[in-house]
Amino acid sequence: MAEIGNIFMPNILSQFDVSAIVESLVKLRQKILTDPLNTRKSLIQQKQEALLTLKNNLVELLASAQVLSSQISYKVFKPVLTNITGSENPSNIISVSAGPGAVASNFDVQVNQLAQAWKVSSAVFSSSSVTLSSLGVTSGEKIVIKGTDKANAKVLRLDPNWTISQLRDKINELNAGVTAYLVSEAGGVRLIIAGTKTGESREFMTLADVS
Repeated sequence: MAEIGNIFMPNILSQFDVSAIVESLVKLRQKILTDPLNTRKSLIQQKQEALLTLKNNLVELLASAQVLSSQISYKVFKPVLTNITGSENPSNIISVSAGPGAVASNFDVQVNQLAQAWKVSSAVFSSSSVTLSSLGVTSGEKIVIKGTDKANAKVLRLDPNWTISQLRDKINELNAGVTAYLVSEAGGVRLIIAGTKTGESREFMTLADVS
């Protein structure tokens, strides 16, 4: 019989390498005990590497954000005006701007009322044949008509013998960016002076007495 320590085995087992078998069993036990630890250690290392990568990415993101915030002219969205009809430059009609919380989108602007030409009206005259002299106009008096071109105001020297209708015609002959016409109403007529362009401010359409 073969004897190992206090273990006795029949001769039939003497042909096996018992020491090798025992050594294999010991290694197997060690493997069973150490493999889970190694696996857990590997997972911890992977998590540490992932957290380190995340930290580095956040640092780069913060640096990039600081660079962008320092750019005064930086804007997320730039407003663009377009006109589908092509008849007018939209920037001459409306202005838009995008705030810091702007969301990319399209907006339509509907015009409910068009700009009108500015007008100035006289008092009511009994008829269009009323002369300027009857209104107190004397020889040498003049008026300055400021139309659409303020820098080139037109001077009209008045003739006391003109009628209201003649004054209308003389104003129109100046081509000062205004149109003069008479409007009949109860009690007589009115002399109306209107701008030839819509949307002009009142200062472009004045009739000034410089006598």
